[in-house]
Amino acid sequence: MKEIDELREILSQTLDWNRARLTCFCQIVLALFRVRSVNLTQLATAFQGKAKLDSHYKRLQRFFRELKFDRLDAFKIILQIFPIKRKVWLIIDRTNWQVGSKNINILTLAMTYEGTAIPLVWFVMNKAGNSSTDERIELLEKVIRQLGPSKIAGLIGDREFIGNQWFDYRESMV
Repeated sequence: MKEIDELREILSQTLDWNRARLTCFCQIVLALFRVRSVNLTQLATAFQGKAKLDSHYKRLQRFFRELKFDRLDAFKIILQIFPIKRKVWLIIDRTNWQVGSKNINILTLAMTYEGTAIPLVWFVMNKAGNSSTDERIELLEKVIRQLGPSKIAGLIGDREFIGNQWFDYRESMV
């Protein structure tokens, strides 16, 4: 529980949450590293404490059902937990899946940190298909405003992230 206490102390400087909610959030963050999955059933197995697995799972459901969280706060917390000591590589990616007839389409910008991609900002797109250049630029500019261009080593993306306007924008950053 020492790591939970340490993380809770750090996060309490940014988040004005009660102790129980903050502890749950700390459990989630640490569980993400243990199980390397966002599946709630798997996260529940990595929760510390004497409660039953089903209780941990229900706690996760309640946490996310009641969550009101500003993305800029999330970014600040990430930078508190993973301080940038040298230039970082940014990774842009998009994931898309369906739940019933609803498309879930998320554009994410992450940073590399000790071999792991840590999401910094994301954008839920209310459409199927690829992201536009404007959506990518908006995401990248949010990160640049927080980090500053001097902290960015470069940007990595797969073949989806091409196009003259996009390349021109990236060149103007250098």
